[in-house]
Parts: sequence; C-alpha cells; structure tokens
Amino acid sequence: MTNSLSRKVLGCLLLSTLAFAQGDRGAITGLITDKSGAAVPNVALEAVNSATNARFETVSTGTGSYRFVGLPIGLYDLTAKAAGFNSSVQRAVQIQTNQTATIDIGLNVGAVTESVTVQGGVPIIQTESADVSMVVESKQFLDLPLTLGGGIRNASSFIKLSPGVSPTGTWTKSISGGGGFQDQVYYDGIALSRGDLSNDAEVNPSVDAIAEFKLITNNYSAEYAHAMGGVTSFTMKSGTNQIHGTAFEFLRNEKLDARGFFPSSRAPSKQNEWGGTIGGPVVLPKIYNGKDKTFFFFSFDQFYRRGGALAGLNTSPTSRMTQGDFSELGSKLIYDPASSAVAGSRTPFAGNRIPANRFSKISSVMLPFIPAPELAGLVNNSIAPLGSPRADERTSGFKMDHTFTAKTRVSGMYNDTYRPSIKSPGPSRLLPVGGEAATLLLNYNIQKVRTNVLHLNIDQNLTPTTMNHIGLGYSRFRNPNFSLGLDQGWTQPNGGKLGLRGLQFDLAPTVLFDTEGYTRFGDDIASDNYFHTFTALDTLTAIRGNHTL
Repeated sequence: MTNSLSRKVLGCLLLSTLAFAQGDRGAITGLITDKSGAAVPNVALEAVNSATNARFETVSTGTGSYRFVGLPIGLYDLTAKAAGFNSSVQRAVQIQTNQTATIDIGLNVGAVTESVTVQGGVPIIQTESADVSMVVESKQFLDLPLTLGGGIRNASSFIKLSPGVSPTGTWTKSISGGGGFQDQVYYDGIALSRGDLSNDAEVNPSVDAIAEFKLITNNYSAEYAHAMGGVTSFTMKSGTNQIHGTAFEFLRNEKLDARGFFPSSRAPSKQNEWGGTIGGPVVLPKIYNGKDKTFFFFSFDQFYRRGGALAGLNTSPTSRMTQGDFSELGSKLIYDPASSAVAGSRTPFAGNRIPANRFSKISSVMLPFIPAPELAGLVNNSIAPLGSPRADERTSGFKMDHTFTAKTRVSGMYNDTYRPSIKSPGPSRLLPVGGEAATLLLNYNIQKVRTNVLHLNIDQNLTPTTMNHIGLGYSRFRNPNFSLGLDQGWTQPNGGKLGLRGLQFDLAPTVLFDTEGYTRFGDDIASDNYFHTFTALDTLTAIRGNHTL
C-alpha cells in the first residue's frame, strides 16, 4: 500500500470515528445475489418513502452489497433493477431511529420490466451494531398511559421502561448503574449540551410531535464518546403529502379527588392540558405546490396547574405568642437578653411574657402578617401550604423539510419550552395574612425556565455510494429564579420597610428557628443562569465494497 493511499484510508477511518451519529436516521443494507448465490454487482436500487415520495438511490458494489444511509424514519418501498433480471420490489420496509434493516435480495433471470413483489413489513433484526437499546414509537405513546402527575405529559417517561434504567430523582435517572445527568440527549441527530448537565426533561416537545425515540444503554459506538451514561435520541415528526392534525384536552380538578387526611374539605386543585398538531405539504394557492417536495409540521402543548392537595403539618406561633405571651410553654422560660443579675446568667421575663415595649421595630413589622394556627396545640398546629401552588408549561415546535433535488435535502426544526412556576425551596412554608400581596413573610419564589432549540440538517448524495451530512445546532437555556419579595423596598431608604440595614439585595431576609421546628419566614432566592451552545458537525459516509467508512 502506498503512503498516499495509506493516508487516505487513515483519514476516512478517523472521520468515521470522530463524526457524530445521525441519531434520527436509519439505514437499509443487504446483499444481492442470483439463483446460484453469486453476487450481482451494479444493481440500481431505489428506496421511496411512502408518506412523502422522497427518493433515495444507490447501486450495489462489486461484491453485491448495498447500503442506504441517512434515511428519515418511516416506511419505504425498496426496488432493485438490473439488466437480465426481473425487478424486485420490497414493500413497507420499516426504518426506525438509528436502526439498520438488513434485506438480502435474490434476483431471478428475466426481463427487467417484470417484477417480483414482496408485500408486508420486514422485521428489523439489528445485526449491524452491538448496542443494547430500545425504540419507542409514537403509537406506544398513545397505547400506554401518560398520567398528569403534576406536570405536562413527557414522552421521555417511557425511558424508564427500558431494562437497566431507574429513576434517582425528580430530574435524574441512572442508566446501567451510572450517575445522574451522565446521558447524552439528541434531537433530530444533534446533541443537546448545556455544559453543566444534559437532561431530556428540560426540552420537552409535545408528545404528539415525537415520531419515536431510541435509548441506548450499553455498547454504544465511538461516535457517542462524549456520553458517559447512555444515549437518548429523539426524532421529531415531519409533514407528509396528506394534511394530518390532532387536538386534545385533559382535565383534572378537586371534584374528582378524595379529601386529604388533615383538611376538613377538599383543597382547590385544577390541572388542564390542551393543544394539537398539524402537518402536511406547503401549498400556496396559485403560487407554490410543495407536494412531494416541501413539508411542514407544527405542534403546541399548554399545561396549567393551580392548587393541589394539602399534606403535612407545620408549627406556627399561637395568637398569644405573637402578643409576647409565652406562658403556654410551661416550664420553658423566656429570658431577658438585657438582664445581668448574676454573671453568666440572665433573668426570665415575669410570667414568661415579653412587654410590648421590648419588641424590636423589625419584629413589630412582621407580627401582623403571621397567620393564626388552624389546629389546636403548640406544635404541628397548622396545615402546610403547597410546595408549588402554581405551575405552567408551554411547548411549541415547528419543523420544515425540503427537497431541492434528488441529491440534496434540508430539514430544520425549532422548539420552545417555557416553564414558569411558583414554588418554595424549604420543607416548611408559610402563607402570611394577605396572601401573595404580603411578600414580607411569603417564602415562595417564581422560576421561569426557558429552553430554545434550533437545528438544521443538510444531506447530499455526492455519488450513489457517497453521502455527506451537515448538522448545525443552537440551544439556549435560561433559569431566572427570584423571590416574590424581590424589589419591594426592603433596603431603601434607611433600611426600607423593615428598618434593617446591611442587606446586600432588595430582598426581605429569611428568618429561621432552630428550636421547636417553627415555620421559617421569608425567601431570599435571587439567581439567573443561562447557557448558549453551538453545534456543528459534518459526516461523510463512503461505501466501498463490503465496507462502510
């Protein structure tokens, strides 16, 4: 082998090793033989997508092998033609995400105008790779239940059906014993990377917009080297030559629920999710007809949740305690911090009552907002309010597919996920007198998470046995999270509403009680983090003999 040829082969091998996978596509491969079992070279093959009439062409090599790569998922009709042989037609060949269908074709001697047709789908037996994986199709999303468990429907919940996958937290899962946030997520073949973690729940396309996804748990190939715990690949639906649409609405409220253990009545609780999809050819009357050429697909999903079942108990000060009377504590004494009758000791307040003139200015401002406990007793005497009384989620997506020529195709998708919610970070929380208007003691924050994803794929058939794929991606993640009491005049002027100096930001301070488990006051969360990620990849696939580089 010459040095020049060695360099070329080495370059191809390096390219195939370093290139990112086309995780949203599939392939067809096989061997073409005659009746005697001899390989038939130079056979013209064509794969036609039955939904869009998109056509893909290749020829068999000198060894009789052939391979279609980068096929969008769907059903295909596979035709093989060669001089001196009957044509062979294989109907309804199913292509799944990152899967290879192996179809060997036997040709009979005869006229090329005569054909032998095999009707019916071909089962996919994965022999081209050793990865351990599971593919979930759109039909399974409809056949299996997706309950409204406090959030929008999420197709990635089905990932937990795969062997070796177990949930480890609200947002995390363990794949084959790995740690959380170690899997890599792909949308239409382009990786979603945030820099700090990768999470399929942060980008949540409508369930009705996902054609299928594949989870690879073990033995994934070298092109996924940046994934440590598994690979999840989502393929979004595309439009077809027929206009199709869906509409849905799910409703749940407290009238359908049982009463909780502690409350005397059912707490208000409302959940609603509605939306739909529409897709088809791009048709502009008297201007443009995109049948067989240009397609669109749009999806929208809106989720609302208000209220919810109350559970758990808090400890709140009684009405007498808010007036300085702690005689209910019995033998537990309240000492005067200003007393010094004996060195190292202090004198308790008479009758365990703190005089009103000893109240601090800051405490006097807070006391009117403390609600009275609903239950009897000194501990566990109030019903804990909701951890997240309000949550919304809206996701919308748009995808375009266009065929410029039989050799050049372009596909682009955009998805926007927006999740505003009100929540409390602490185990104990309080709704002060005045509700949300009384931000002084309200220990809740509002979080408005937003993720935008924009992807573009360009496929070119340079020759019948050489294909180039270009993928460009951009994703933006932002997570502003601020207390509801932000910028309410706590610091200016002269200490603001509380008269408390030295606050770093315009936030009411959080007051914590180390004894008796009393409910904390206030919330001082203020953060805003975001990531911008750009992705560019180029994959060149060349079929030479029995080898694919």
